[in-house]
Amino acid sequence: MSAARACGADVSLETLTFEDLGGRTRVHTHSVFPSVASRDAMIESGMEHGVRDSMTRLDELPAR
Repeated sequence: MSAARACGADVSLETLTFEDLGGRTRVHTHSVFPSVASRDAMIESGMEHGVRDSMTRLDELPAR
């Protein structure tokens, strides 16, 4: 089951803030879901693994 279907096709509001650490960058992410049930469904769908994979890929970009 897709994450969207698992949470009834709800959407979330995502905010990313990039902080310059002088040669490094810290990324803060904040997600707001319309309900606790929607949030829990996204977590249960395995969404956090996709986020971690995406952050790892983002971390590798400057090395290219």
